[in-house]
Amino acid sequence: MPGPLPRIAIVSCSEQQRMNLGRILASNDLQVVLNQSPSHELLTLAREHKAEVLLIDLGDDACFDEEVLASLLGQNVLPMLFNDSAATRFSAGMPTGDWGRRLARKLAVIAAETRSQLPVSTLLPRPVATPVSAQSLGSGVLPAAVDVWVLCASIGGPHALKKFLAALAPGLPLAFILAQHIGIKFIALLARQLNQVSDYQVLPVQAGATLCQRQVVLAPVDEEIDFDSAGCIRCTPVAENDVLYRPSIDSVLAKVARRYGKGSGAIIFSGMGNDGAEGVRAIAAQGGEVWAQDYASCLVSSMPDQARLTRVVSFSGTPEILAQRLSQRYATSVAAVAHPLPMQQERTA
Repeated sequence: MPGPLPRIAIVSCSEQQRMNLGRILASNDLQVVLNQSPSHELLTLAREHKAEVLLIDLGDDACFDEEVLASLLGQNVLPMLFNDSAATRFSAGMPTGDWGRRLARKLAVIAAETRSQLPVSTLLPRPVATPVSAQSLGSGVLPAAVDVWVLCASIGGPHALKKFLAALAPGLPLAFILAQHIGIKFIALLARQLNQVSDYQVLPVQAGATLCQRQVVLAPVDEEIDFDSAGCIRCTPVAENDVLYRPSIDSVLAKVARRYGKGSGAIIFSGMGNDGAEGVRAIAAQGGEVWAQDYASCLVSSMPDQARLTRVVSFSGTPEILAQRLSQRYATSVAAVAHPLPMQQERTA
Protein backbone atom coordinates (compact mmCIF):
# COMPACT_ATOMS: atom_id res chain seq x y z
CA MET A 1 0.00 0.00 0.00
CA PRO A 2 1.23 3.53 -0.71
CA GLY A 3 2.66 5.42 2.23
CA PRO A 4 1.28 8.62 3.74
CA LEU A 5 1.24 11.71 1.55
CA PRO A 6 4.17 14.10 2.05
CA ARG A 7 3.16 16.90 4.43
CA ILE A 8 4.15 20.35 3.13
CA ALA A 9 3.97 23.79 4.73
CA ILE A 10 3.79 26.65 2.21
CA VAL A 11 5.09 30.08 3.18
CA SER A 12 4.63 33.12 0.94
CA CYS A 13 3.93 36.82 1.27
CA SER A 14 1.52 36.62 -1.65
CA GLU A 15 -1.93 35.16 -1.10
CA GLN A 16 -2.17 34.44 -4.82
CA GLN A 17 1.11 32.55 -4.72
CA ARG A 18 -0.06 30.51 -1.75
CA MET A 19 -3.19 29.55 -3.67
CA ASN A 20 -1.20 28.69 -6.82
CA LEU A 21 1.32 26.58 -4.97
CA GLY A 22 -1.39 24.88 -2.93
CA ARG A 23 -3.25 23.83 -6.09
CA ILE A 24 -0.05 22.58 -7.73
CA LEU A 25 0.93 20.43 -4.76
CA ALA A 26 -2.56 19.08 -4.11
CA SER A 27 -2.94 18.05 -7.75
CA ASN A 28 0.35 16.16 -7.50
CA ASP A 29 -0.61 14.11 -4.42
CA LEU A 30 1.06 16.20 -1.76
CA GLN A 31 -0.72 17.22 1.43
CA VAL A 32 -0.57 20.92 2.27
CA VAL A 33 -0.85 21.06 6.06
CA LEU A 34 -0.07 24.77 6.46
CA ASN A 35 -0.35 27.63 3.99
CA GLN A 36 0.32 31.11 5.34
CA SER A 37 2.35 34.28 5.24
CA PRO A 38 5.64 34.39 7.20
CA SER A 39 5.39 35.10 10.90
CA HIS A 40 7.31 34.59 14.12
CA GLU A 41 5.00 31.67 14.95
CA LEU A 42 5.72 29.92 11.64
CA LEU A 43 8.04 27.19 12.90
CA THR A 44 5.84 26.44 15.91
CA LEU A 45 2.80 26.09 13.66
CA ALA A 46 4.70 23.92 11.19
CA ARG A 47 5.70 21.54 13.98
CA GLU A 48 2.15 21.49 15.38
CA HIS A 49 0.84 20.52 11.92
CA LYS A 50 3.59 17.87 11.59
CA ALA A 51 4.96 19.39 8.40
CA GLU A 52 7.85 17.50 6.81
CA VAL A 53 9.09 20.20 4.41
CA LEU A 54 8.86 24.00 4.30
CA LEU A 55 8.26 25.38 0.81
CA ILE A 56 9.28 29.04 1.03
CA ASP A 57 8.29 31.30 -1.84
CA LEU A 58 10.52 34.35 -2.25
CA GLY A 59 8.97 35.79 -5.40
CA ASP A 60 7.29 38.60 -3.45
CA ASP A 61 9.17 38.70 -0.19
CA ALA A 62 8.56 42.25 1.01
CA CYS A 63 6.85 40.96 4.15
CA PHE A 64 9.80 38.75 5.21
CA ASP A 65 11.39 40.68 8.05
CA GLU A 66 14.97 39.94 9.04
CA GLU A 67 14.13 38.16 12.30
CA VAL A 68 11.84 35.72 10.50
CA LEU A 69 14.45 35.08 7.82
CA ALA A 70 17.10 34.53 10.48
CA SER A 71 14.92 32.06 12.38
CA LEU A 72 14.32 30.06 9.20
CA LEU A 73 18.02 29.92 8.36
CA GLY A 74 18.99 29.11 11.92
CA GLN A 75 16.65 26.16 12.48
CA ASN A 76 17.74 22.63 11.70
CA VAL A 77 14.55 20.60 12.19
CA LEU A 78 12.56 21.08 8.99
CA PRO A 79 14.22 20.98 5.57
CA MET A 80 13.45 23.97 3.36
CA LEU A 81 12.97 24.30 -0.37
CA PHE A 82 13.14 27.85 -1.72
CA ASN A 83 10.91 28.84 -4.63
CA ASP A 84 12.05 32.02 -6.34
CA SER A 85 10.57 31.30 -9.75
CA ALA A 86 7.98 33.26 -11.70
CA ALA A 87 6.85 29.96 -13.23
CA THR A 88 4.01 29.62 -10.75
CA ARG A 89 2.45 32.78 -12.19
CA PHE A 90 2.33 31.53 -15.77
CA SER A 91 1.34 28.48 -17.75
CA ALA A 92 4.32 26.44 -16.52
CA GLY A 93 2.92 26.73 -13.02
CA MET A 94 -0.50 25.31 -13.85
CA PRO A 95 -1.36 22.27 -11.73
CA THR A 96 -0.89 19.98 -14.73
CA GLY A 97 2.31 21.67 -15.95
CA ASP A 98 5.77 20.10 -16.05
CA TRP A 99 7.23 22.66 -13.64
CA GLY A 100 4.63 21.81 -11.02
CA ARG A 101 5.24 18.10 -11.38
CA ARG A 102 9.00 18.57 -11.01
CA LEU A 103 8.50 20.75 -7.93
CA ALA A 104 6.20 18.16 -6.39
CA ARG A 105 8.65 15.34 -7.09
CA LYS A 106 11.47 17.24 -5.39
CA LEU A 107 9.33 17.93 -2.34
CA ALA A 108 8.28 14.28 -2.17
CA VAL A 109 11.93 13.18 -2.30
CA ILE A 110 12.87 15.59 0.49
CA ALA A 111 9.98 14.36 2.66
CA ALA A 112 10.94 10.73 2.07
CA GLU A 113 14.58 11.39 2.90
CA THR A 114 13.60 13.33 6.00
CA ARG A 115 11.58 10.35 7.23
CA SER A 116 14.35 7.88 6.47
CA GLN A 117 16.98 10.01 8.23
CA LEU A 118 14.85 11.10 11.17
CA PRO A 119 16.81 9.16 13.79
CA VAL A 120 20.17 10.68 12.80
CA SER A 121 19.22 14.02 11.31
CA THR A 122 16.71 15.61 13.63
CA LEU A 123 16.72 13.81 16.95
CA LEU A 124 20.42 13.71 17.81
CA PRO A 125 21.58 16.82 19.68
CA ARG A 126 23.75 19.07 17.56
CA PRO A 127 26.45 21.32 18.98
CA VAL A 128 25.78 25.03 18.57
CA ALA A 129 28.67 27.15 17.39
CA THR A 130 29.53 30.03 19.68
CA PRO A 131 29.25 33.34 17.79
CA VAL A 132 32.48 35.30 17.57
CA SER A 133 33.18 38.67 16.08
CA ALA A 134 34.64 38.64 12.60
CA GLN A 135 38.41 38.86 12.49
CA SER A 136 39.79 42.27 11.63
CA LEU A 137 41.35 42.07 8.21
CA GLY A 138 43.53 45.11 8.76
CA SER A 139 44.03 48.01 6.44
CA GLY A 140 46.40 46.23 4.08
CA VAL A 141 45.36 44.69 0.78
CA LEU A 142 44.79 40.95 1.00
CA PRO A 143 46.82 38.82 -1.42
CA ALA A 144 45.01 37.32 -4.39
CA ALA A 145 43.89 33.73 -3.88
CA VAL A 146 45.86 30.92 -5.46
CA ASP A 147 43.96 28.08 -3.75
CA VAL A 148 40.17 28.28 -3.99
CA TRP A 149 37.74 25.81 -2.44
CA VAL A 150 34.06 25.73 -3.36
CA LEU A 151 31.63 25.07 -0.51
CA CYS A 152 28.54 23.48 -2.07
CA ALA A 153 25.27 23.25 -0.15
CA SER A 154 21.52 23.09 -0.41
CA ILE A 155 18.93 21.92 2.14
CA GLY A 156 20.54 21.85 5.58
CA GLY A 157 23.51 23.77 4.23
CA PRO A 158 23.40 26.97 6.31
CA HIS A 159 23.58 25.01 9.57
CA ALA A 160 26.45 22.83 8.33
CA LEU A 161 28.32 25.85 6.97
CA LYS A 162 28.09 27.65 10.30
CA LYS A 163 29.69 24.71 12.07
CA PHE A 164 32.36 24.34 9.38
CA LEU A 165 33.41 28.00 9.40
CA ALA A 166 33.31 28.22 13.20
CA ALA A 167 35.73 25.26 13.42
CA LEU A 168 38.10 26.47 10.70
CA ALA A 169 41.53 27.71 11.78
CA PRO A 170 42.00 31.46 11.16
CA GLY A 171 44.33 32.83 8.54
CA LEU A 172 44.42 29.96 6.06
CA PRO A 173 45.96 31.16 2.77
CA LEU A 174 42.99 30.32 0.57
CA ALA A 175 39.63 31.67 -0.54
CA PHE A 176 36.19 30.08 -0.60
CA ILE A 177 33.32 30.37 -3.04
CA LEU A 178 30.03 29.44 -1.39
CA ALA A 179 27.45 28.00 -3.79
CA GLN A 180 24.29 27.64 -1.70
CA HIS A 181 20.86 26.93 -3.17
CA ILE A 182 18.89 29.82 -1.72
CA GLY A 183 16.63 32.72 -2.66
CA ILE A 184 18.10 36.00 -3.84
CA LYS A 185 16.86 37.95 -0.83
CA PHE A 186 18.53 35.50 1.56
CA ILE A 187 22.07 36.08 0.24
CA ALA A 188 22.91 39.20 2.27
CA LEU A 189 21.36 37.74 5.43
CA LEU A 190 23.28 34.49 5.04
CA ALA A 191 26.52 36.44 4.63
CA ARG A 192 25.85 38.37 7.84
CA GLN A 193 24.99 35.22 9.78
CA LEU A 194 28.12 33.40 8.65
CA ASN A 195 30.24 36.46 9.47
CA GLN A 196 29.11 36.12 13.10
CA VAL A 197 30.80 32.73 13.48
CA SER A 198 33.71 33.05 11.06
CA ASP A 199 37.23 34.46 11.18
CA TYR A 200 36.95 34.96 7.42
CA GLN A 201 35.39 37.85 5.56
CA VAL A 202 32.02 36.57 4.29
CA LEU A 203 30.44 38.74 1.61
CA PRO A 204 28.12 38.60 -1.41
CA VAL A 205 29.86 38.53 -4.76
CA GLN A 206 31.11 41.83 -6.19
CA ALA A 207 31.74 41.86 -9.93
CA GLY A 208 35.13 43.39 -10.75
CA ALA A 209 36.65 42.58 -7.34
CA THR A 210 39.68 40.32 -7.01
CA LEU A 211 39.13 37.04 -5.21
CA CYS A 212 41.46 37.24 -2.20
CA GLN A 213 42.71 34.97 0.53
CA ARG A 214 40.70 34.78 3.76
CA GLN A 215 37.43 35.54 1.98
CA VAL A 216 34.20 33.58 1.61
CA VAL A 217 32.37 34.91 -1.45
CA LEU A 218 28.74 33.91 -1.97
CA ALA A 219 27.98 32.92 -5.56
CA PRO A 220 25.11 34.96 -7.04
CA VAL A 221 21.69 33.43 -7.62
CA ASP A 222 20.67 35.40 -10.71
CA GLU A 223 24.10 35.51 -12.39
CA GLU A 224 26.90 33.11 -13.30
CA ILE A 225 30.25 33.71 -11.65
CA ASP A 226 33.54 33.46 -13.56
CA PHE A 227 37.14 34.64 -13.18
CA ASP A 228 39.68 36.24 -15.49
CA SER A 229 43.38 35.32 -15.55
CA ALA A 230 44.14 37.72 -12.68
CA GLY A 231 41.42 36.29 -10.42
CA CYS A 232 39.07 39.21 -11.05
CA ILE A 233 35.43 38.18 -10.60
CA ARG A 234 33.07 38.41 -13.56
CA CYS A 235 29.30 37.98 -13.45
CA THR A 236 27.01 37.38 -16.41
CA PRO A 237 23.20 37.00 -16.45
CA VAL A 238 21.88 33.46 -16.12
CA ALA A 239 20.32 32.21 -19.33
CA GLU A 240 16.73 31.04 -18.99
CA ASN A 241 16.79 27.27 -18.70
CA ASP A 242 15.16 24.32 -17.03
CA VAL A 243 17.22 24.51 -13.84
CA LEU A 244 15.08 24.74 -10.71
CA TYR A 245 17.97 25.41 -8.32
CA ARG A 246 20.24 28.42 -8.47
CA PRO A 247 23.11 29.02 -8.33
CA SER A 248 24.17 26.03 -10.40
CA ILE A 249 26.79 24.26 -8.29
CA ASP A 250 28.03 22.31 -11.33
CA SER A 251 28.67 25.58 -13.16
CA VAL A 252 30.53 27.19 -10.23
CA LEU A 253 32.73 24.11 -9.81
CA ALA A 254 33.55 23.99 -13.51
CA LYS A 255 34.54 27.69 -13.56
CA VAL A 256 36.76 27.36 -10.48
CA ALA A 257 38.40 24.18 -11.83
CA ARG A 258 39.17 25.85 -15.15
CA ARG A 259 40.69 28.97 -13.55
CA TYR A 260 42.52 27.55 -10.50
CA GLY A 261 43.43 24.03 -11.67
CA LYS A 262 45.36 22.10 -9.00
CA GLY A 263 44.64 24.90 -6.55
CA SER A 264 40.92 24.20 -6.70
CA GLY A 265 38.96 22.07 -4.25
CA ALA A 266 35.37 21.27 -3.35
CA ILE A 267 33.39 20.25 -0.28
CA ILE A 268 29.84 18.99 -0.82
CA PHE A 269 27.59 19.64 2.16
CA SER A 270 24.00 18.66 2.98
CA GLY A 271 21.53 18.94 0.12
CA MET A 272 18.93 17.23 -2.01
CA GLY A 273 19.54 16.15 -5.61
CA ASN A 274 22.70 15.66 -7.65
CA ASP A 275 23.84 19.21 -8.36
CA GLY A 276 27.61 19.15 -8.03
CA ALA A 277 28.11 15.55 -9.23
CA GLU A 278 29.35 16.73 -12.63
CA GLY A 279 31.29 19.65 -11.21
CA VAL A 280 33.35 17.55 -8.80
CA ARG A 281 34.61 15.56 -11.78
CA ALA A 282 35.92 18.81 -13.26
CA ILE A 283 37.74 19.62 -10.01
CA ALA A 284 39.27 16.13 -9.84
CA ALA A 285 40.28 16.22 -13.51
CA GLN A 286 42.40 19.30 -12.77
CA GLY A 287 44.10 17.60 -9.83
CA GLY A 288 42.00 19.28 -7.14
CA GLU A 289 40.61 17.53 -4.08
CA VAL A 290 36.95 16.72 -3.42
CA TRP A 291 35.54 16.10 0.07
CA ALA A 292 31.98 15.63 1.32
CA GLN A 293 29.90 15.81 4.47
CA ASP A 294 29.17 12.38 5.92
CA TYR A 295 25.73 10.80 5.84
CA ALA A 296 24.97 10.90 9.54
CA SER A 297 25.56 14.63 10.00
CA CYS A 298 23.54 15.70 6.92
CA LEU A 299 19.95 16.89 7.14
CA VAL A 300 19.54 15.53 3.59
CA SER A 301 22.45 13.52 2.20
CA SER A 302 21.61 13.23 -1.51
CA MET A 303 24.15 15.75 -2.79
CA PRO A 304 27.17 14.33 -0.93
CA ASP A 305 25.97 10.79 -1.67
CA GLN A 306 25.76 11.53 -5.40
CA ALA A 307 29.21 13.11 -5.27
CA ARG A 308 30.60 9.99 -3.57
CA LEU A 309 29.17 7.83 -6.38
CA THR A 310 31.54 9.58 -8.81
CA ARG A 311 34.46 8.00 -6.86
CA VAL A 312 36.38 11.29 -6.78
CA VAL A 313 35.53 12.09 -3.13
CA SER A 314 38.67 11.35 -1.11
CA PHE A 315 37.42 12.23 2.37
CA SER A 316 34.10 12.48 4.25
CA GLY A 317 33.33 13.80 7.72
CA THR A 318 31.20 16.08 9.85
CA PRO A 319 31.47 19.83 9.18
CA GLU A 320 33.83 20.16 12.15
CA ILE A 321 36.05 17.29 11.02
CA LEU A 322 36.15 18.69 7.47
CA ALA A 323 37.26 22.05 8.89
CA GLN A 324 39.96 20.39 11.00
CA ARG A 325 41.22 18.42 8.01
CA LEU A 326 41.43 21.55 5.85
CA SER A 327 43.14 23.46 8.66
CA GLN A 328 45.75 20.72 9.00
CA ARG A 329 46.35 20.69 5.26
CA TYR A 330 47.33 24.37 5.28
CA ALA A 331 48.88 24.47 8.77
CA THR A 332 52.43 24.58 7.41
CA SER A 333 51.61 27.59 5.24
CA VAL A 334 50.04 29.43 8.16
CA ALA A 335 53.06 28.73 10.38
CA ALA A 336 55.43 29.95 7.69
CA VAL A 337 53.55 33.24 7.45
CA ALA A 338 53.38 33.67 11.23
CA HIS A 339 57.04 32.70 11.83
CA PRO A 340 59.08 33.33 8.68
CA LEU A 341 62.52 31.74 8.54
CA PRO A 342 65.40 34.16 9.06
CA MET A 343 67.21 35.15 5.91
CA GLN A 344 70.55 33.41 5.53
CA GLN A 345 73.41 35.86 5.87
CA GLU A 346 75.70 36.11 2.91
CA ARG A 347 79.25 34.90 3.61
CA THR A 348 82.09 37.21 2.96
CA ALA A 349 85.25 35.94 1.42
